[in-house]
Amino acid sequence: MRQGRLEGLHIRFDDAVLGLRGMLTNLRDEDWARICVGEGWPVALEALHVALGYRRQRGLLDDAFVRGTPYRFTWEETNELNALIARRRRPDPRFVMRFLEEEAGRMRDRLREFTTADLDRPTIHYEGRALTLDQFIRGFVIGHTEGHAASIRAALG
Repeated sequence: MRQGRLEGLHIRFDDAVLGLRGMLTNLRDEDWARICVGEGWPVALEALHVALGYRRQRGLLDDAFVRGTPYRFTWEETNELNALIARRRRPDPRFVMRFLEEEAGRMRDRLREFTTADLDRPTIHYEGRALTLDQFIRGFVIGHTEGHAASIRAALG
C-alpha cells in the first residue's frame, strides 16, 4: 500500500523523536554535561531547546491555521530566544526527558489535526518566501529535531 504525504511526515517526525529519545535514554551525568560544539551548549540544554522548539512551532502553526496569518520568521527574534536558553544552567536530565516527551506528544497531536489538503497552505514567511505546511514540517519541525540530534550525537562521540 502506498503511503500518503501526511502519513509519511507523521512517520518521519515520530522517527526523529524516537531517535533523539533513544540517544538520550540512560546517559550518565557526564554525558548530559558534554558540550555540543555547534551551539556551545551541554547536551541537556540542547535537548531542552528541541522541546522548547516544539512549543514555539505549535504557536507558529496556530498563527497560520487558527488566526489565519502566517508567521513572519525573523532570525533576530530566534537569536534572542536562543540567547535566553543559553543563559540557563544545565537542566535536570529527568526534567528534560519528561518535557521532551510532553512537548513531542503535543506536537504529534497537533500534526495529526491537519489534512493532506493543509500541506499546501502557506504556514510561515521565511527569508522572503511563503513556506507551506509540508515545508514547515520538514524543515522546521523534523529538520530542527534531526539537526540538534546530530549535534548531540557528535558531542557524545
